[in-house]
Amino acid sequence: MASGFPGTPLVVLVLVPLVAGLLIGLATGGNIGNLAHMRFRWPWFVLAVLVIREAVILANGARMPVTPDLAGVLVQRGHVGQYVLMSSSTNLNWLADWIGFPWPVRGAYSPGDLLIALGIGIVTLLAVVQSPARDTKLE
Repeated sequence: MASGFPGTPLVVLVLVPLVAGLLIGLATGGNIGNLAHMRFRWPWFVLAVLVIREAVILANGARMPVTPDLAGVLVQRGHVGQYVLMSSSTNLNWLADWIGFPWPVRGAYSPGDLLIALGIGIVTLLAVVQSPARDTKLE
């Protein structure tokens, strides 16, 4: 059983894949300056992902279920803050925090957390590697 408090620090979900995408992009010949020209084309997609994530949490009384193996102090308390111990009475357990990783990203993660991190890494990598779009307007 993991000790401490479950959950996904924002730093792990954003910073680790962002840095990994940057480093891989630079190592493959990309240019960090390409990030300045990145265009955000699908803002509705990000909104949809956030709505789905919150709907899953709301299905469990506004608390995110965490597997007992990774729950740490939840095992003794049943719930702490926004987290609740996963059981047969919690809903959508396959979307809960049940994936654990060792150092340096130790914690309890949901499949959605991993998809978000993967998306951040891929977008960063592609932005660094791809050249910015050229103006194709004829003059």
